[in-house]
Amino acid sequence: MHFKIRFIALLLLSTAAHTQAATTATLTVTGTVSPPTCDVSIPSSALDLGVMPSFRVASYPLKDNVAYTVPARSVALTITCDGALPFALNFSDNKVAGKPVIGADTAYYYGLGTIGAYSLKFTDLTVIDSASATKKPAGYLYRAKASVGAWSIASTVPDSTLFKPDNYLGFRAAGNETTPSALRGISGTLSVQPYLMKTLVDGIATDIKLDGSATITLQYV
Repeated sequence: MHFKIRFIALLLLSTAAHTQAATTATLTVTGTVSPPTCDVSIPSSALDLGVMPSFRVASYPLKDNVAYTVPARSVALTITCDGALPFALNFSDNKVAGKPVIGADTAYYYGLGTIGAYSLKFTDLTVIDSASATKKPAGYLYRAKASVGAWSIASTVPDSTLFKPDNYLGFRAAGNETTPSALRGISGTLSVQPYLMKTLVDGIATDIKLDGSATITLQYV
């Protein structure tokens, strides 16, 4: 009798062990595929023109007989991408309110308050193409920001037109390309050319602050 009870107990333990064992497992596979991205860098993004005595400003050449042309200042601009892709830049004016009229190019200028405005252009700009990863002189293309049409070759227009807030500025590595090239980056100098209104400078009685701000936006195209 004792032997029979023990056998039944062992049988019950064995059945419970088989019931609790896992016979299946789930493998979950996740991940993300990301497109190449670019980083825009201006190490000295705050450009201070300093204190400029009015008599010195009045000695500078006149622009369209209405504004003094203050010597240009420069800041470095670099775009670095982790893969080759085409992109364009848009420059928007954050201080357009109160911008004075300075000749026919006023639409391409950026405000400094009622005292004046400034223009932008690139100097010594190079591109790094996808094929050789070497630096080459940049070619420019542009089109209206609201457009999805063809790009225009920039060699036939003034530098200031390229930086019109309504435009996209694209870059090419070869002279025969009609759309922005797939690039690994660009580097160069952004020249800032201030113009200060003659009437305000000549009649100055108290300090006048220059207040300019622009946003550079990179757009993948």
